Amino acid sequence: MKTLILYQSFTKNTEKVTYSIEDALKNQGVIPEIKKVSKDLNIDLYDYDLVFLGTPVIEFLPCKPVLDFIHSQLMLHRKKGDIIPCSPKLPGKYAVSYVTYSGPHTGIREAIPANKYMEQFFEHLRFSVLGEWYIVGEFHKNEELSTKGTLGNIKGRPNTKDLLEIQYKVRNIVNRIKDKDRDNGHDIEEEFIPGSLRFIMKNQDFLNKFKQVIECQKNTNSLDKTTQELIKIALSASYKCRDCLKYHILEALKNGVTDIEIQDAIFCGAIIGGPPFLSFAFDVLDELRII
Repeated sequence: MKTLILYQSFTKNTEKVTYSIEDALKNQGVIPEIKKVSKDLNIDLYDYDLVFLGTPVIEFLPCKPVLDFIHSQLMLHRKKGDIIPCSPKLPGKYAVSYVTYSGPHTGIREAIPANKYMEQFFEHLRFSVLGEWYIVGEFHKNEELSTKGTLGNIKGRPNTKDLLEIQYKVRNIVNRIKDKDRDNGHDIEEEFIPGSLRFIMKNQDFLNKFKQVIECQKNTNSLDKTTQELIKIALSASYKCRDCLKYHILEALKNGVTDIEIQDAIFCGAIIGGPPFLSFAFDVLDELRII
């Protein structure tokens, strides 16, 4: 699997994540190329099966070198005719975008636009985006923004725990691609399947039925997206599905749900689940630095 890690880093936050990704890939038998992003970087992304792109968040967006690189790549591939209507996915082309952020004012919401920007870049190139990762990083040389912001004391982040979580995600990505190859090209979209459920996806009939149920639910007009995610948060915590709960909390935040609304949904579920429910749910909230 030919793999490339592209990144830019000014305070070493993103660099720490990058080299953690490299270590995890090597442990899976994948030797990646690593390059720092610049506008004039001469590279053909289609030469690679898996591409990682990482950046610090600067004013809600990727840093300028990454923005310039994306702009130049889009211009290049438009001229070459690689960007076409509907952006049909290219088989065997995968990407992961990741950002480091401090979020001193509004938390993860400050980082979401940057990741979405890079995600759209890859989707325009017709890559399948397998991951959109958010990693908390210390706000260097600013004690106040590193200790008194929305995320609390983030000095020393990303820390060992953050980097271990990234390595776990990298292993999942590599295994998914290997599974796809073994399953004759059958693709499994990450949004449908939390990590803890992937082992049941080997059954094709089950997978097809599962996807049909998900599609029917997603297309409902009776409940708006934020309400759906709040319900799923309560249910995920009730059934103690850690991957599900993390996923739906992040989806809720992306759709404008507030931290207080997430906590209220958990308290509603606590009426049924009781103290063990609350203990589990707030442990996950702490992991995501929402409380």
